[in-house]
Amino acid sequence: MMLFRLRRRRLRMLFLYVICSSLLIAVILRMRMKRSQTADQVRSEHKQPIAEEVVNNVTVPEVHHVVFLKVHKAASSTVMNIFMRFGISRNLSVMVPKELNVFSQSTHLHPDQFLHYSPDGKYDILCCHVIYRKTSMAPYFPPDTRYIGIVREPFQQFLSAFFYYKHLSYLKKIPGDNPVSTYLQDPLKFEPRHALYSYTNNRMSLDFGYPYREFNNIPRMHDYVDQLVSELHFVVVVEYFDESMLMLKQLLGWTLKDMLYIPRKYGSRSNTPTFTRQDRERHKQWARLDYILYERFLNIFLKTLRQKGKSFYEELKAFKNIRAQVEQFCTITNNKVLSIPGSVWNKKFSVSRNDCDLMQMNAIPLINLVRGRYIVA
Repeated sequence: MMLFRLRRRRLRMLFLYVICSSLLIAVILRMRMKRSQTADQVRSEHKQPIAEEVVNNVTVPEVHHVVFLKVHKAASSTVMNIFMRFGISRNLSVMVPKELNVFSQSTHLHPDQFLHYSPDGKYDILCCHVIYRKTSMAPYFPPDTRYIGIVREPFQQFLSAFFYYKHLSYLKKIPGDNPVSTYLQDPLKFEPRHALYSYTNNRMSLDFGYPYREFNNIPRMHDYVDQLVSELHFVVVVEYFDESMLMLKQLLGWTLKDMLYIPRKYGSRSNTPTFTRQDRERHKQWARLDYILYERFLNIFLKTLRQKGKSFYEELKAFKNIRAQVEQFCTITNNKVLSIPGSVWNKKFSVSRNDCDLMQMNAIPLINLVRGRYIVA
């Protein structure tokens, strides 16, 4: 009897041991599953912004209607090339001047300045020089047109214009080894009588449509920039060019290939004189309007850039890498085709020698190509 009770007690203990062990194993397995699920969730959340941006980029309707404000000596020819190539590749109606590569250097858009070949009088893209005024442009473009501008650090823009246009009579006559410094000591001594014919007197502001008769009215300039902010959908900042191209790509729903470029280098200068802090301060006083314009749009741009997440900078790195490959292919190698593999940022695509020719084509030949392609005599 004692032996039976002992065995029964041992069986109970064994049974309890088995139950406790099973419960413990179940708890451990459940904890491991929860950790695994949490890790998967973290990885998923980490990848989500990239996936969302890719989806958003794909689903954004491809914009076909763009007015680009081409500003003198502000990398505008590089951007113009992008828009012209896009128009050619999509068989769009690109508004082109009757002659050369400008509608006007001194007036707003006028019907006498461009070739009329669109049956309904509406065009898809404008990207040649003309003084900006939306009310003059809007009648020739659909209501959903995106208006794009561009700005450059004013002193650098001024220097580029000064050396590019140094053959003009009002700059050519400036004496001394450092004509820029001489000019800045008394700009009005050398400037043309009419501000419309100057490329060194607040030229960015003039290109953006600010009336030259109001050049001394600083409060009016601030109000005018407010108007520009409300009218323009995006303004490229030259000092953040690749970042600007990527933002523009996302705004327009274009592909990475559409945004590729080879920098235009017009009027490159050697033996550039050095400039003092006083030279720069004098220019700030002379070009106050351009500084107001630039600083306003720079601040807007930087605010937008700060809001970009990790995925934007990863795409930016990929864009810079591919653009460098394309530039090397087009300017150094003799291969016929460059294949770019697909990635999270882009579908697989190829760059041909014809693509290279278009990317390196100067403004007038490119416009002539558009004239010959779309305009039937």
